[in-house]
Amino acid sequence: MREQIQEVGKCLEKLAILRRIQHHRLAEASGLYFGQPPVLNYIIHHPGCSQTDLAREMHVTAASIAQSTKRLQKSGLIEKKVDPDNLRANKLYVTQEGIAASEQSWNQIQQFEADTLEGFSDDELAQLEEYLQRIIQNAAATMGIKGDFRSIVELDQQVFKDSIKARKQEDREV
Repeated sequence: MREQIQEVGKCLEKLAILRRIQHHRLAEASGLYFGQPPVLNYIIHHPGCSQTDLAREMHVTAASIAQSTKRLQKSGLIEKKVDPDNLRANKLYVTQEGIAASEQSWNQIQQFEADTLEGFSDDELAQLEEYLQRIIQNAAATMGIKGDFRSIVELDQQVFKDSIKARKQEDREV
């Protein structure tokens, strides 16, 4: 049984790596960086949002969103307009080119997901989803995580931030 558990773990890891590689490729094929499709999607569904709103929703730093929105603006995918109620703040809007890039990216990702699950019956997909949900719940419980996917994303961001702080501290000590 221990050997089977290790093999399942390896399969999950391989699948995660393959999905990440393909998501990078598909974003790039749409003229986007890896993290930009969710940013565009949020702005599409929340026109006039602020960079602060976006950073909070994406669970990233304001500096990260500033860099991302600067790239998106330079590529002509979003526009920043000064907030008339707060002249120090900008409101974000997606351009037609941004909508097209976002749609292309999401359509390609959905096609990849469909291709990945090709040949599975509806019953098999339901069973696979149930198994994956149980794996996620078991992993979260083992790690002491309570809550939904948002809690997991927040923890992921915190671990990432902590690892950057630790690396900076190590660099200072060297």
